[in-house]
Amino acid sequence: MSFTCLGVGARSNSPLTFSPPRASGLGEEALNQEGQTKRNGDNIMKTEIQNKLNQLALKKSIPFCYGCYKDAPTGKCLSCGSDDLMKKISGIGCEYGTEWIVQHILETEFTPVDTEAAFEDSIRDCYPEETQVGWMTFDTVTLMKSQDPISWKIACGEWESMEEDEGNLLSFDNGATYYHAHQFDELLSDDH
Repeated sequence: MSFTCLGVGARSNSPLTFSPPRASGLGEEALNQEGQTKRNGDNIMKTEIQNKLNQLALKKSIPFCYGCYKDAPTGKCLSCGSDDLMKKISGIGCEYGTEWIVQHILETEFTPVDTEAAFEDSIRDCYPEETQVGWMTFDTVTLMKSQDPISWKIACGEWESMEEDEGNLLSFDNGATYYHAHQFDELLSDDH
């Protein structure tokens, strides 16, 4: 990549070309491949967790014929013969698909991460607990949050993204709710 600057003034007859130094192509490619491999591995793990959650949703639900308003445990309604069945969880409700059951499982069996508190803990691990300004002493995190709340929110969002990229946090709703990846270890075990 190069930039051409047109000179200004009487002596500026020829354009000046600036080419920033480039890292070697091999190094960039290696970095990209390593990062891509990590992301692919995380995506595979997330897909595996999603598949296990879907299987768990099928195990926890009963096929249900809404037309006859009867359970159809065989996968076909014994009254009308329909195989266009909803999924039902007793005491919760019934609906087509398993997404709502997966959402219910996530809400009831897993603990979402309070990302604001987790980010705050991360910052407390990096900086001293108190900061002195002149003769006054402040809590460092409180000072950061109060002096630049926009920067704090941006840094918190970047921390969430970094934790998700590293596979420490998982979200199944595009970042609205995060879960610690280690919570799903039991789900991924063959015993489940």
